[in-house]
Amino acid sequence: VIDVGDVAARDLESRQWERNAALLPAAVQGTKRMTIWMILEAAGNEKNGARPSTRESAAPPAKSDAGSDVGATVVSVGADGKVKMDGMSITVERLGEALARRRVQSKVRLDVAPGAPAGDVRRVTEALGQGSEDAPADEVRVDEERIKALKERWQRSVSSHDRSLREAAQAHYEVIEGMRREQQRLIDEAERIQRVMDDLQKRYQNMTTPRPEKKE
Repeated sequence: VIDVGDVAARDLESRQWERNAALLPAAVQGTKRMTIWMILEAAGNEKNGARPSTRESAAPPAKSDAGSDVGATVVSVGADGKVKMDGMSITVERLGEALARRRVQSKVRLDVAPGAPAGDVRRVTEALGQGSEDAPADEVRVDEERIKALKERWQRSVSSHDRSLREAAQAHYEVIEGMRREQQRLIDEAERIQRVMDDLQKRYQNMTTPRPEKKE
């Protein structure tokens, strides 16, 4: 049984579903196979109390005290070391890919449960590219000064030799083409000689093949 009441309008493409074994009926009882029905219900209006859920005892979603966390993607590390993204289980290896595939690149907030293994927390923070366990993922920025310096080096070392590089490229093309033409001429000559050799070999075999004697 899967409860999606708390993840409506979220990007679910990169998430792994979890089943609740306590609510699942046995697929086989003795020699009789059981039929399992999946019921999909439209989300209701919370004001009218019509919000469906397959888990009556499900805890209410955690609310952040900071207004800036509204709409943020929550990555959590449980006390057992399990990693979840917006409540859905995910491996640390797939975390970066899942974050990159989000339709809306919102802020990422890390939620670490008390007693969570330090090694797992460190791996998650490294995957998020964070400087600390509580800091949001740093925005990737382009080093404009470095890009400018590299471009200037290219201008000095490459662009200044534009004419000589063009001449060298043309000379290289002409040399290779000349070698290919000579190679093809030699191939044609070799084939012509081979045809002569085949003809002589055929004539020789014809002359040396024994024939039955003619009767008088």
